[in-house]
Amino acid sequence: PNDTRKMPRWLQIDDNPQRSFSISASLAGAYRNSIATPGIGLGWAVEPESDIEQKYFSGKDFLVDFGPLEAIEGQRLRTINPVVIRDQGRQLHDKIVIFGDATLGQAADTFTVPGRREPVPSILIHACAVYTLLKEPLYVLTKAGQLAIDLLLALLVFGGITIIRGSGRNRVGQITAANHNIAALMGAFLVIFVGWGLVRATRLIWDDFLVVAFVLLVYASLWPVWSKIRRSIGKVAHASATQTIEETHS
Repeated sequence: PNDTRKMPRWLQIDDNPQRSFSISASLAGAYRNSIATPGIGLGWAVEPESDIEQKYFSGKDFLVDFGPLEAIEGQRLRTINPVVIRDQGRQLHDKIVIFGDATLGQAADTFTVPGRREPVPSILIHACAVYTLLKEPLYVLTKAGQLAIDLLLALLVFGGITIIRGSGRNRVGQITAANHNIAALMGAFLVIFVGWGLVRATRLIWDDFLVVAFVLLVYASLWPVWSKIRRSIGKVAHASATQTIEETHS
């Protein structure tokens, strides 16, 4: 399925060297170099665009920040009168101007975007895409970066659980279910906090954090059940061993 958060940068038909750039990529590229570069030494972990691989064509796409959508709607110039446009010359100077129908509920060319129930006119989507490319680019994890961050968080979360488990033993050396659940829940909330924080602090989109948090929550909910099953198995094994010993002595 298509990811409504993304916009193609360019597409290329197989066996054809010519690339077709999207409107937003063409406009941003005409203004200045619109390909964002990660910080020094981070190129192996993050990238500003991802590959498109289809049966008859390939290309690149990028994530669009729809945060400025409301502000763009409020700042648009609602006129087709040449005189009014000329009078707004100072406001439009050194700006990228896109012409089109941006009337909500009336524009014919609309698409659904994250965070909006009503379809949004495509011209506003292109405006957000241009803003993203030039002002606030978003990054995605490469395969190597995804593996690294998954391993790091797994180490932090399960390492923390191990520490809490070690300090939460009762007098007979058993792990209390309450402490174990608390550790897993803390790990899940830590993953969610880090996942959202990456977007705001680094402009990095990490989709897997919800999956990791879900696994931790399931792990926390199933631990009491597993503890009961393990104790039952232990009691049965102990009773069987005791009976065997008694029969041997008799």
